[in-house]
Amino acid sequence: MARKKKIETAEDKGRDAGALDKEQKERKPTIEDLTSQLEAKSGELEAGRAVCSELETKVQEIEGVLAKTRSAYRQRERELDEHKDRLTREQDKKLKALKSTILVELIEPYDNLARSVDALRELENPGEQLASFKNGIEKIFGQFEERFKKIGLASFDPTGESFDPNLHEAMRTQPVDQDQLDGKVLLAWEKGYSVGDTILRPAKVVVGKK
Repeated sequence: MARKKKIETAEDKGRDAGALDKEQKERKPTIEDLTSQLEAKSGELEAGRAVCSELETKVQEIEGVLAKTRSAYRQRERELDEHKDRLTREQDKKLKALKSTILVELIEPYDNLARSVDALRELENPGEQLASFKNGIEKIFGQFEERFKKIGLASFDPTGESFDPNLHEAMRTQPVDQDQLDGKVLLAWEKGYSVGDTILRPAKVVVGKK
């Protein structure tokens, strides 16, 4: 009987310990427990926020560097384009000046040749030898015209137009009776020449004056 009582006492102790563990597990957390847990979570949250803030700062720094790099690249690109355009304009200007210089030197002999051709064309019965010479001169004159046209040289005869000192050189004036002829070009002694918008030689003209 004594042994049986001792076994029952051990079982009772085991049951009491299990009941105590169950009671502790089922026990509702106290305010102190919740406060402790909240403080722990708050600490974790603050640590996370600090990491996020540091990462945001790094991202902003990287974005700032990228923005400066893009701006510097665009500025350099603009400078290169402007330099290229400036070189192109300077080259065009030099070529235009060179072309104008050469053409100015050729205009006078070209005009003289044109007068000779006109005189030959007015001959009614040129001899055989003179006719051959005439054909040769006309051929040379045609080559001049073709080359001048190719490089942009253009002549202009302002007869009948209003006198413009930017385009015409008045050699003399001639009295006129009609109002519509006052200030008009009555005769072009020599044609004017231009390349594009550049006047190489103004036309030499007679201007009507009332």
